[in-house]
Amino acid sequence: MTIYAQPRSEIFASNAPPSEIQPFQAWLRGLGIAFEETNGFPEITGLNGLFNALNMYIKYLEQNGFAEWRGDLEYPVGAGVRVGLIWYRAKTQNTNKPPSNSQTDWELFLNASALSYQEPLYIEDNIIKIRDASQNQRGVAQFANSNDIANKSNISRIVNPSGVATIAQSTDFGVNQDWVNVASQRSLGIFYQNLNDKPREVQIDFPDSYGGQPRVVVTVTTASGSVDIVDNTYDSGGGFGSLHLSFTVPPRRSYRVSVYNTIVQPNKWSELI
Repeated sequence: MTIYAQPRSEIFASNAPPSEIQPFQAWLRGLGIAFEETNGFPEITGLNGLFNALNMYIKYLEQNGFAEWRGDLEYPVGAGVRVGLIWYRAKTQNTNKPPSNSQTDWELFLNASALSYQEPLYIEDNIIKIRDASQNQRGVAQFANSNDIANKSNISRIVNPSGVATIAQSTDFGVNQDWVNVASQRSLGIFYQNLNDKPREVQIDFPDSYGGQPRVVVTVTTASGSVDIVDNTYDSGGGFGSLHLSFTVPPRRSYRVSVYNTIVQPNKWSELI
């Protein structure tokens, strides 16, 4: 099947002088009228008028897309017509049934007079599109998938209830965490980072120093530096004493346990991981 290119936009014989173009009078009879009037040779003025009229009708359809409704036409089912800025589609085969008054014969197809668009709608390449949603922009929102949630990527995507539960499991303190004995993996005076997205609880037991007066300092990093959250000298009296520490390390922060004066090693070091 041949695909035809868009025809030229000029109207046939639109530049013809009045002496060369006249409205074709025998519209219903057609060119056969020439046998009675000009021995079978149509006059140039009539032919110009005929082709001009046909070309104007084609141009009318090009400009409007849909022909305006006419009461003298019989419309088949599915036919499309326009009344002003409103488009209708025929539900029945009908004649002289005004679309605006004949709901059994016509259905509303498009009301262009009521069309309007605003953000997040916009036009690009003659196509109405919808912007993607963000914190500051209304638009189309996508649900985060499991990878987005796990990697905390595509933060503009929304999370459904099951995703919220997944996030809770990955960030709520104590959920899916267990106590682990890390004594063999820890040493005094060294920073250890909490690489998880949950706070980490640390508990350490120091034994009796037999009056050695050890000073225990716990340092935790912050966004701007670090802070000593514990600075405790124990076993400073004449008796015996031990020390139990319990502190929390925020996600992605590091901590260090240092001992001064008399160096004693922890006898227990556990973390909620």
